[in-house]
Amino acid sequence: QMHCLYHDASLAAGDGSAPEPPSLLRDCFCEPPPLPARCIAILGGHMDEVWLVALSRDGRYAASASRDRMVIVWECTPEQGDFRVASALDGHAGPCSCAAWSPDSRCLLTAADDGDIRLWTVAEWLEGGGPGGGEGGPRTLASLRSFSRHRGSVT
Repeated sequence: QMHCLYHDASLAAGDGSAPEPPSLLRDCFCEPPPLPARCIAILGGHMDEVWLVALSRDGRYAASASRDRMVIVWECTPEQGDFRVASALDGHAGPCSCAAWSPDSRCLLTAADDGDIRLWTVAEWLEGGGPGGGEGGPRTLASLRSFSRHRGSVT
């Protein structure tokens, strides 16, 4: 979030009056928000290179796609420094190159060099009793749906 007179309406009118709309005739100089400066966690679990990490829109999950043909879904509570494996999504026959969350954070699409796109749902990996799939630890699941008409890798 930018904090300047032109991007933050609550700062624009210090006297409580209605803020003046920004003008295209005046330059606005804003400092960008600070970038993260320290590592809060190192997530292990893949057996090969991680090629992509996608955060769910609600911020509860991160999906890491790897060359090891696996997508790991992490339950994230960064305020407490806690990241737990919610599920290991297995099913691609080639390295996983892409993962994307639905706008409501309930579904995850994954793509791989095997030419498949797979659809997964959050309810599927949490029905075992919460994060990690209950007492038995993380569950490895099959995809809900597979789209496999691509002839080459999907990125």
